[in-house]
Amino acid sequence: MQSKKSAAMLGLLRSVKPVICNLNLDLKRAGSDFLGKLKKMPPDLRVAPAPGPRPAEWIVPAKERGDRVILYSHGGAYEGGSLTSSRALASVLAQDTGRRVLSYDYRLAPEHPFPAALDDALAVFRHLCREGIEPGRIVLAGDSAGGGLSLALALCLKDRDEPLPGGIVCLSPWTDLTGSVSSHRTRAQDDPIIESEGLHLSALHYAAGTPLGTPYLSPVYGDLAGFPPVLIQAGTNEVLLGDSLLLKKRLEECGVPVTLSVFDGMWHVFHVFDLPETNQAMEQIRDFLDHLLAV
Repeated sequence: MQSKKSAAMLGLLRSVKPVICNLNLDLKRAGSDFLGKLKKMPPDLRVAPAPGPRPAEWIVPAKERGDRVILYSHGGAYEGGSLTSSRALASVLAQDTGRRVLSYDYRLAPEHPFPAALDDALAVFRHLCREGIEPGRIVLAGDSAGGGLSLALALCLKDRDEPLPGGIVCLSPWTDLTGSVSSHRTRAQDDPIIESEGLHLSALHYAAGTPLGTPYLSPVYGDLAGFPPVLIQAGTNEVLLGDSLLLKKRLEECGVPVTLSVFDGMWHVFHVFDLPETNQAMEQIRDFLDHLLAV
């Protein structure tokens, strides 16, 4: 059942959706960074710049568990998002799971279309491995486009016969850039954040002529066999719910261990808000990481 706090937030988001959706790209980018600066960081965290092929930072909890490292890819429809805008969510991941999180900036469309983001993700993953972190100790995590990018990275590694990460966590992932899933229609009035029309334009800007069904753009159309365990979280009130449902179906068809949790009344990447549902989601992510140790 949806909490009272999240129900109130849902109403607020719906009231400002028309304004946000009509902002131009520069204002959207600036706005997401501004909100990222406003959000309070969890206590007892250390944030430090991380050397490597892309601008990045380590977020380290005071009581770190050294068994896993999280490589976090931010969302933003491949056109927005940054270290600044994503720091709060990456910090919650670190605080609530007890694991180090490496958050990084990848190049954004339309200035840098596909495969720039994927090339950057691959470079950062390889850098971690060169730094002595075993691939199996790395868990890929991402929200929205970052969830899709995490899956595309795993697919890219697999196709190149390179070692795969130990697990993947997808928060409201964007996995099908073709926009063919039915939730784009059935959830259009329920989603308080995303409009499918704007999302489709972002997909075209990122793809830059590459067919939208290409697996490195839309990982649900790739061969996912051999993937590590995957955890998917989504909300009932988001147009991308179908992306999560389709991803679960495809992973099951490929024999990949997968868990999908759909949170009642919640919206796209609700994890950025301080809500009871967010606490539940983070507890599940922590349990997922703990379980990987026994697999």
